Amino acid sequence: MTAYSFRVEIEGVQVPGVTQVTQLATEREVVAFREGTAEGDAADRLLPGRWKTGELTLTRPVSADDTFGAWLHESGPAGGLRRAGAVVLYDADGVVVRRYGFSGSWPKRLQIDGLDSGADSVITETLTVVYEHLTTE
Repeated sequence: MTAYSFRVEIEGVQVPGVTQVTQLATEREVVAFREGTAEGDAADRLLPGRWKTGELTLTRPVSADDTFGAWLHESGPAGGLRRAGAVVLYDADGVVVRRYGFSGSWPKRLQIDGLDSGADSVITETLTVVYEHLTTE
């Protein structure tokens, strides 16, 4: 089994400390239609439709870096500041294996977890990001 590491970039700048990326996916709509056959019967057919938009989550321990919060506030009420980004996978030798690029993205939600005064848990922040397009390189 090959060990991989990853980093997250927003507008070409590495976002420090990201420990988990989830829901990085792309999906197409399915267009169903009924077609007449030469024998006069009906046959159901499926065609690939438009690509759907997506969302991903980025999780990291809370630190002095305010990349998540700054982007959240800069995006404005109408999602005004859209950015491009990527999740880049590296093999054990540090060579890029795959790059998952996302574009037209903006932060939807910032969630803070682990705030418990009686526990020794790590406080994390999770940023949910919506995007219009996902590519692989």
